Amino acid sequence: MNDSQTSSEQPPTNAPARLTGFIGRLSARGSERCVGDMDSLATIALPLAAAVLRDQPWCESSNRPAQIAVIGPTQAGKSTMVNLLLGKDVAEVSPLAGFTVHAQGFHLAFDRDECAWLEESFPDLERVSAEDLSRNKLATFACTFVPATAGADLFGGGTADLAPCTIWDTPDFDSLAAREYAPGLLNVAALADLFVLVVSKEKYSDLAVWRWLELLAPLGRPLLIIVNKLPHDSRVVVQSLKERLRTLGESWGPVPVETVPHELDIASGNWNATSGTADQLRSTIRGSLKATDDANRAAGVRALLRAHWEHWLAPVRAEHTALQTWEQLIQHEAAEFLDTYVRDYLEHPQRYDAFRRATLELLDLLEIPRVGGAISTVRNVVTWPARQLWSAGKSLLPVRRTGTAPHALGPEAGILLDAFDTLCTHLLRESARRGAAPNRTAPLWNAMAQHLEQTLDAMRQRFDEALTAHNADVQREVRQTADQLYRELQRHPTRLTMLRTARTSIDAGALLLAFKSGGLSALDAVWAPTAFALSSLLMEGAAGLEMRRAAHDLKQRQKAAVAAFAERQVIDPFRAIAADLRGAGIIGISPEELQRAEADLQEWEAAS
Repeated sequence: MNDSQTSSEQPPTNAPARLTGFIGRLSARGSERCVGDMDSLATIALPLAAAVLRDQPWCESSNRPAQIAVIGPTQAGKSTMVNLLLGKDVAEVSPLAGFTVHAQGFHLAFDRDECAWLEESFPDLERVSAEDLSRNKLATFACTFVPATAGADLFGGGTADLAPCTIWDTPDFDSLAAREYAPGLLNVAALADLFVLVVSKEKYSDLAVWRWLELLAPLGRPLLIIVNKLPHDSRVVVQSLKERLRTLGESWGPVPVETVPHELDIASGNWNATSGTADQLRSTIRGSLKATDDANRAAGVRALLRAHWEHWLAPVRAEHTALQTWEQLIQHEAAEFLDTYVRDYLEHPQRYDAFRRATLELLDLLEIPRVGGAISTVRNVVTWPARQLWSAGKSLLPVRRTGTAPHALGPEAGILLDAFDTLCTHLLRESARRGAAPNRTAPLWNAMAQHLEQTLDAMRQRFDEALTAHNADVQREVRQTADQLYRELQRHPTRLTMLRTARTSIDAGALLLAFKSGGLSALDAVWAPTAFALSSLLMEGAAGLEMRRAAHDLKQRQKAAVAAFAERQVIDPFRAIAADLRGAGIIGISPEELQRAEADLQEWEAAS
């Protein structure tokens, strides 16, 4: 092969190296979905593309000997043709269909020091000796060193003018078991400088043959077709084959077609009747190899990528669409979460208690120093018997569990917990429903549902802990509102004195009622809200405080706090689930990776 020459008009690009990593990840991650279907042209082209990209730097930076890949369907005589080309009976031949299941290379006239590229070309296969190849271990390949002959050999002329090269005997591509040993065949196809397609008169028209010609055509590498086992009058078969080449194989251009007669002594290993056949085949191969160069090879790799690019990326784009749908589901449920909070707490006349708590905090601030504390102490002493009786009565009643501990924090925490449980149920049900649908994103949705089931308890625990911290933040907001109202009063000393006096009078009335009833009267339960309402009216009317504005501002701050809380404790955790998905059928390539790969392909094409 020729050494690559970098054009003086175009700067070198790292796009091929990045594309190698991208296609390799795409092939590996989508192997169960995109690879292994030997009936699908584009899906089998994906591991082929990964292999040719992986091989590209080697062929451009080394003087690797020419690589000749002998390929074909079952019982076409591939191993026989390998022996014919090598001039030696080295490839094992069998009349059994599917006998060859490993890639086996025969290095003609070069030594072991020139084989450094082998390990890179077969990264997933183990190199063993030919004697150690076993049908029970398919992830292997073998190489044998064969000396060249200068003079006549078993097949006519010598092989010196063909050397140095490697001739590869490969498994068939059309049997039911071909899927199992496809990696060896695809790796050989990736490094080949010339394809030698061996067919028989029974097999040349098979669909699998022409699908493989269509698969390899974008690579733009030379092709030689050998029609084996032909009777003496072979004109009809050859003419039919060439006609099909003009229609189905037109992308190959002119393809030489050679024939090998059907002679029993060839199959039996007696090569006396092959005089001239081997020389003709070697001569045709030498002529075909002259057309290979690195520029054509790189162009062929780009053509293969472009031919199947959209098909390969269709599952990736479908995953991205599914993830966008997941994001929309999260956003919708988060909006429902916030709407529930506003409706069932902030706007609910009975449940919303934050501003009432702020007003109570303000009433505490309005107590006259030393007097308010004394009144409160006397009231607690007087009502102690009633409170003890009430506690004893409650202990005799059956305990009713109201849920997790955060429910005890008040109505706001209870509503947020219930809204979170509803959100989790909806997302789990929706992911399971989409996973049951027969489409290409079902594996992603199933993995989503499974991940949710496994992590919901931990997510609820983290939500509970965050809710406790949120409740403490709300309490600080309540105190801040009370302090703000009190500071406004301090700017009006007369109003402050009037409110303190009214507060003391109300507390004194409550104390007299407690003395009279011993803290046992039901009127005490009526007096507390009445006193609260009276104090509020005093602060709103007599003191002139803007209570409604303060209440509105507190609600807005609470709503903003819960919106931020939902972003951290609802949206972010569920969004992180999509980023961590792994499993069979999930490709997991991000939109950024895809965008970079498409830019790399365009850059490589522009630099050619």
